[in-house]
Amino acid sequence: MIEEKIIESSVVVRAAMTSFSSEVVVDADSKYAVALKFDLTVSEYLKGTGPTGIVAVWVDGRSYDTNSEANDAKAVILAERDDQWDDREAIIFLYGVGSGFGALLDGQLQLPDHLLLALGDRHFSDDRYSLHSKTYKAWLPAATSTSSTGDSREFLLDVPPPTETTTLGNLKKRITGVTAELDGGDGSEAYRVCVLEKYRHIRNQRSFPEERGRPFTVWNIDPSLVSGQPAGTVLDRREAYGGYPDTKITLRLEGSDSSIFDTEDSASTPIDRNKDGTYDEIKYDQAVKLARPIPAGEYRFDLKELWPAYALCGFVISNEWTVTVAAPEGVLHELFFDPVTDGNAVAADSANGVLKPETFTDANAASTTIERIAWESGTVKLKLTPHNGIANHVVDFIALDGSASLSLNVSDATVDAANHTLNWAVSSQPWQNGDKMMVRIRETPTPRPAGPPGRLP
Repeated sequence: MIEEKIIESSVVVRAAMTSFSSEVVVDADSKYAVALKFDLTVSEYLKGTGPTGIVAVWVDGRSYDTNSEANDAKAVILAERDDQWDDREAIIFLYGVGSGFGALLDGQLQLPDHLLLALGDRHFSDDRYSLHSKTYKAWLPAATSTSSTGDSREFLLDVPPPTETTTLGNLKKRITGVTAELDGGDGSEAYRVCVLEKYRHIRNQRSFPEERGRPFTVWNIDPSLVSGQPAGTVLDRREAYGGYPDTKITLRLEGSDSSIFDTEDSASTPIDRNKDGTYDEIKYDQAVKLARPIPAGEYRFDLKELWPAYALCGFVISNEWTVTVAAPEGVLHELFFDPVTDGNAVAADSANGVLKPETFTDANAASTTIERIAWESGTVKLKLTPHNGIANHVVDFIALDGSASLSLNVSDATVDAANHTLNWAVSSQPWQNGDKMMVRIRETPTPRPAGPPGRLP
């Protein structure tokens, strides 16, 4: 991610290469290593300052026992180096000081005109600076060889095709933004690391689905379940750690459907991580769960995670969840039912409480709308248009514990066709003001045939 390179680099330049050389040097362990040196003419410092002429130094991450082995490796490195963009201006991210490469290179890297470009991968064939690098592209050549100027000029972000680019103006804007973000902190190394880890996390969130085939999170952010499950049903659970005695990751839910879900932390267990006889860490579980039974449908919310490690720079991890809920077989429709006091009734309609989704396709393949559900003076009233859309069905009222606290067979209802209302005599009040329930309209069970005499059916 560009922001990571901006933070990690002490100097960012727009420059052109004027010459190139290679050599074998003796490293700090008295072994031999390959070094490449790029002489650059700087047109513009996008970050940092320095002379017009500088030398960017690349060092192979692998070392060799003999000079001969190192020279053989140098020949391979030179043969494999892609020089097709050598004549183009480039955006180059550089480190100010490098050390540990041996007396010669360490001495050179202390000079104001010598800067470290990269250290090649120790174990894999990755130079960690060119467009071919899988881990770190520090040299971004101009997209074309023309001598166009200005902030609209494009620079390559990867080996084409396809041609992925960014403009000079965009790079400047991002450098300005990151610089302002760093300047807005307390100036500590801890703050800089916090911001750097923030952008690493963002990069992983973007790249993981394509590169690994899964989201960058331990959570199952696409859970599926059957409708009508009780409040407290866990969608996913993870093991978490924090600082002793009570420093935990704070979870927060946001989004249009967030109110029907909840989070929960278990009690914590103290841990002596470094085995010195003193507790220094805690272990606990965190869960995302249902706050209530929910009807069939697709629900979305953002899980915000406030990690203590990111508190210094205010970064909040966000994962978008999609919860898919399927109804059992034989269910015609399900909806939320949150009744409230309405005069002498406890009811929900378009103006009171919650009654949604109220419109569905009924058993006759027609559009039906539930307009109101109420209990008043010993009667449950269900108003719907058309009133015969749920014939041969049962209406279940599902409580927080997932049980059907009341089931009403439509065949037992008194029909008020003029007012599109079905009425049932229910003497005891079946719900209260503020209840959060779910309504399920399901097929009437087909009676089982009686078995032959003397045998269980």
